[in-house]
Amino acid sequence: MKRWLMLFLFLLVLIGPNINWTFINYMGKQTGSETRLNENRNLAELEPLTLENLEYYPSLVEAYINDHAPFRTEIIDFHTYINLKLFNSITTTTSLTQNTQRSETKQSKETTGQSNATKADESKESASNQETKSKIVIDGIQNFFLYNLEKKLEDAAIQETEVESVTSEAETSRETEEEIREKSSAKRMEEARAKIAEDATAEVDQSAVAKKVAGQQAIVDAREALETQVLENPKEKIIKETESGDDDLKINLVIQGKEGWFFYAGEDSIIDSLGVEPFTDEQHANILDKLIKVRNKFTKENRNFVLFIPPNKERIYSEYLPDQYKNITGTSRVEELVKYIRKNSDINVVYPKKELTDTKPICDVYYKSDTHWNMVGGYVGAQTLIKSLMGDMPPVTFQKIEGKPFVVGGDLQLMARIPDSWINDTYYNILGLTDVPIDAKWIIDDVNKTGKDLLVGEANNAQDMRSIVMVRDSYVMNMLPELASYFSKSTFIHWQEVRNTPSEYFEGSDIFVIEYVERYLRDLEKLLDEILAK
Repeated sequence: MKRWLMLFLFLLVLIGPNINWTFINYMGKQTGSETRLNENRNLAELEPLTLENLEYYPSLVEAYINDHAPFRTEIIDFHTYINLKLFNSITTTTSLTQNTQRSETKQSKETTGQSNATKADESKESASNQETKSKIVIDGIQNFFLYNLEKKLEDAAIQETEVESVTSEAETSRETEEEIREKSSAKRMEEARAKIAEDATAEVDQSAVAKKVAGQQAIVDAREALETQVLENPKEKIIKETESGDDDLKINLVIQGKEGWFFYAGEDSIIDSLGVEPFTDEQHANILDKLIKVRNKFTKENRNFVLFIPPNKERIYSEYLPDQYKNITGTSRVEELVKYIRKNSDINVVYPKKELTDTKPICDVYYKSDTHWNMVGGYVGAQTLIKSLMGDMPPVTFQKIEGKPFVVGGDLQLMARIPDSWINDTYYNILGLTDVPIDAKWIIDDVNKTGKDLLVGEANNAQDMRSIVMVRDSYVMNMLPELASYFSKSTFIHWQEVRNTPSEYFEGSDIFVIEYVERYLRDLEKLLDEILAK
């Protein structure tokens, strides 16, 4: 009970004056007798909080509270009354004491040798002393008010001098008070943005580290799964026998997927599938810089230069991959590179992932037992490339070939010695293209003596009279029927033979294309250096 009573009294003392003042002030407004402090100035008003007054807003609130506190007038009157009473008492006593001492000294001097003065003179002198004492009291009060007035005038003069000094400085620097506030606010905003950017950078750094660690762990898990997998089908399995001495046996480079699909684990295929280890900003910038230099060196028109990137098979048929190889980031190295190039330049970069994905419900676009796309995928790739060069190909029809017209002998099948009975690839004719002989005259010049031939073709009835040079890899082989028949002259240079190919084959064409499959992109910058050296 005592606790609640104490709490009630505390709240009463804290809130009571405000409630009383509100009632009294309201009654004063109703009766016309509202109490106001008679001051020759405007009382402080509370401004709304803004970025401009944020720095000095506490002083505005303090001034407002001082001018509008409950019973402020009565408290000031009481304070003045107390000071006056105390001051009068102290001043009167001191003044009378000093006056008495002066009077006694003066009286002692005046009465030296006059010991026989009359009582009348003494009475007169006493009256004079009493009058002097009264005058001293009055003078003390006047001196007090004069001193306060002089002090206030002196303070006002000092403040006026300071204001003039500040104003003078502001005029000298041509900055108004509003400009100063704006600068102060701008500085605070800049500091706040810098802090936010710093925090965001720290969060990004932490996120990047976490992603990198997760990516590295995913690579480790994927490779462990690859090491422990056993290639098998319902009837038989392939046993790893590295002691057989067969150097061509590369089971650890082949991933057995779902529903008869096989995938490649070599080079950067696993990294690309997981979507980890993207290029750094510096690598992006270096690649773009060298692409622009190649374009400027070998083409006359910017639009006639193309970076063409065939997607990895794992990107198009990821649904058939084992779970250990699924993408964990929602993006990939090639997608981030393409975004960077398109955002920061007008380089014509083609990555036909969407076109292939849109076609695969109709036909398979990659072989199940090979890393490469099939004839349909090659056609889609060639069509996408030609459209990017402002051309168009005639419509065709895809016709499924029943049975197995031939054994492809895909590279994945050869790596792991997968039996033919395991292979279930589908083959297609492209009516209007593959059923018609290539309308081109081929010059096969094995100048490199390596088997990676330099191919040059001249079309008899080309749809596009421009010439094309393409630095290529093996993905071009299923694009040859379209490209060789479409352009008036086609030159195909294998990327591994750029150094050994004479410079004359790189020059003089209307169109220059670099075709480089996704899993090779780690070495793209090196390839660009070799091309620039021609």
